[in-house]
Amino acid sequence: MNKTITESLNNILQILDGNAAGGDARVDPEHLEKFSTETEYLQERLGLAPFQSVLFAIIVQCSSSGRCSLNTVGKHLGMSYLQMLSHSQDLYALRDRWLIQMKGSSEIKVPQEVIESLMKDKPFEKPKMEGLTTRAMFYRISSLMRAAYEGNLQPSQFVDEVETLIDANPQTSFSAACAKHLKTKPLAEFERALFYMCAYMYFKRGTTVFDMNDIEDYISDESWMFALRNLSDVEALELQVSGVMVPADADGIKSRGSFSFKEEVVNEMFADANIKKSTLKTVDLSDCSGKPAKQLFYNMKEKGQVERLGALLEDGALKNVFDSMQAKGLRTGFTCLFYGDPGTGKTETVYQLARRTGRQILEADVAKLRNCYVGETEKNMRALFADYRTACKENERTPILLFNEADAILGTRMEGAVRSVDRMENSVQNILLQEMENFSGIMIATTNLKGNLDPAFERRFLYKIRFDKPEVEPRAQIWLSQFPFLSDDDARKLAASFDLSGGQIENIVRKQNIDSILSGEEPSYDTLCAYCREESSVKSQVNRIGF
Repeated sequence: MNKTITESLNNILQILDGNAAGGDARVDPEHLEKFSTETEYLQERLGLAPFQSVLFAIIVQCSSSGRCSLNTVGKHLGMSYLQMLSHSQDLYALRDRWLIQMKGSSEIKVPQEVIESLMKDKPFEKPKMEGLTTRAMFYRISSLMRAAYEGNLQPSQFVDEVETLIDANPQTSFSAACAKHLKTKPLAEFERALFYMCAYMYFKRGTTVFDMNDIEDYISDESWMFALRNLSDVEALELQVSGVMVPADADGIKSRGSFSFKEEVVNEMFADANIKKSTLKTVDLSDCSGKPAKQLFYNMKEKGQVERLGALLEDGALKNVFDSMQAKGLRTGFTCLFYGDPGTGKTETVYQLARRTGRQILEADVAKLRNCYVGETEKNMRALFADYRTACKENERTPILLFNEADAILGTRMEGAVRSVDRMENSVQNILLQEMENFSGIMIATTNLKGNLDPAFERRFLYKIRFDKPEVEPRAQIWLSQFPFLSDDDARKLAASFDLSGGQIENIVRKQNIDSILSGEEPSYDTLCAYCREESSVKSQVNRIGF
């Protein structure tokens, strides 16, 4: 019976075990005579050098039973960590043949497809590189992006693998565009990584606006990310200087911290990929144009503030304001905070402003943003802002990003957080603060608890409008608008007698409608007073809970 690859690898492990049992665990990579039968066989079957065969046998065994690291492999060979580092080139050779994956020195593993090849007693063959189309190249780059995201591919190796694909396929439009824009003037590796990753996101996801948060999950090298962020902030990346990447814009307004490919560069990269520009919207927005107009009644102070805000959001006015702010070097993000008692019309004001100005709304569901898995909530927050940037590109008028009932994410950050939940909350808040710092567009957040607002958030809101319970006069107008049969005197009596919010009066309207359907009678003034007492007593009881 012929020997298999797995049998040969197992024989190497038995020799190692025999050495250890004899008190000689140390393996000399220059003298592997004990292993020669197996290493010669594996060199013929897998093309591995003798010491690489020994390393591969150990890694296959270790990675199957738990975490495999450089230290683990060293212990099997009787080597110190530093001695193992001196043989890192052999590990890189295994990695470059795709037989192993490495997360630095802390985790080494064998990919599942390699294990399946061993089970079939077939040498693992690295996927074909030559004769690919641009589309096929990006299918290959997709697996590289996934490995980079999982931490199994170092950024420099990602660049090497992509450039191997590019060099092997000079006939593609993508390779030709890379030769034109990346090779005429040598770029740093981190800039080339940025270019390839953004090209992938454009091709596979239709992403047209990028920022550093979009690629942070794929680049594990902190020095690369530091360089990218620092240079991009002052538009000093060579890709920016040469015009390959240009500042993104929404409604003709340049967006700080965001960038896009120059259109002619996109056309060059994907000339042979038959990418059709879709007219479909990739981000779902709430359209308020069909929402019925609803008359809202405010106290004098907030009425003036809401009217001014509405005028600023009118078509044409926003662009003029942004142009002026940008000319003076000011941030162009239009961020607003609506705060105050529940039921005072904060959310409905946003809907009516959107309806009046013809703007759609991307509403952030705070509950859906949260995820119990480590890191997922942070990714959801970044994805939300990426969706908003896409929505700005896809829509003629800048939409509104609405954080409704945002108390949970605008609260004060915790100092010295120890619990993982607290650290996650701080991380999410830091991401939100960073996004707001570079924000371009319209963002409105509503909250009932301004007293708990972190000072860093308060500074980032350009407009802050407090919604108080309506005073007697606007409260009387609410009563008249909901119950036209009331006299002016009765409406004012109700307004003066019961300190109710607009939301509480709306509860009474709904209750009255239900009772009218059941009884077939319109309510009297006394009935409305009874409803008011019920609504007021609920709040009083809530306030009295406790000791």
